[in-house]
Amino acid sequence: MIQKILNGYKLPEIPEKYLGKKETGLFLDLAAYSLISENNAAQYYPFYAYSL
Repeated sequence: MIQKILNGYKLPEIPEKYLGKKETGLFLDLAAYSLISENNAAQYYPFYAYSL
């Protein structure tokens, strides 16, 4: 659902100009993870990212 919202507003295009496609994907992944994770525990993000 979050991905659909991001794409609907064409939000990935903005950071992609500055960060590149791969880094933008990781950045948006981190943003989505922060929204859905309990207590915004960013220290668990690497485990989440590699499990996708």
